[in-house]
Amino acid sequence: MTMIDSEKLRFWWKDRDFMKNRYVKVIFSIAEYFLTLLIFYATTVPIHEWFHLEVAQFFGGDGVIVKTVYGGAMRFTSMPDGLIGLTATAFAGGIGVALIYSLIASLDWLDDIEQFAAMIPLITSQLAYGLAEGIFLFSVSLQEFFDIAQIALAIGWVVGLIISFLYIANHLWGPFWGNKE
Repeated sequence: MTMIDSEKLRFWWKDRDFMKNRYVKVIFSIAEYFLTLLIFYATTVPIHEWFHLEVAQFFGGDGVIVKTVYGGAMRFTSMPDGLIGLTATAFAGGIGVALIYSLIASLDWLDDIEQFAAMIPLITSQLAYGLAEGIFLFSVSLQEFFDIAQIALAIGWVVGLIISFLYIANHLWGPFWGNKE
């Protein structure tokens, strides 16, 4: 049994003739885009709730993260000190995830187009949801909050997907639209 050289295996795909076909490149780019989107989406809820918990603890509160129908929630076991602590805790989840994902995207925007594009809808949806949490969580009923938050999340996703598609179309599929490679 021979050992497989991981470096040779890794670069094997790049040396294949079929990878020189621009249609195949587009298919691989789409696959990388959706795989990146799926992986980061799967980590969004735990990171979001962790930010809520960390900020609550910073302001003297505490809580636990529980699984819910919507994915997860941070439940207070003790409330943070003051209105500022409570408000900061509400804003922290979405804004924190949006900032972390923005940092990751900023490191990739020149050399990994697919990962950068996949981060855009995650950033916009978490930013919209985080703003809705901070603004509406304690000012409306819980059911109204869920309705508002889901609408904000959906708007964030739609806006992000449109921006993401336009970015990828411009950088990857430009040759299909008459641009030169």
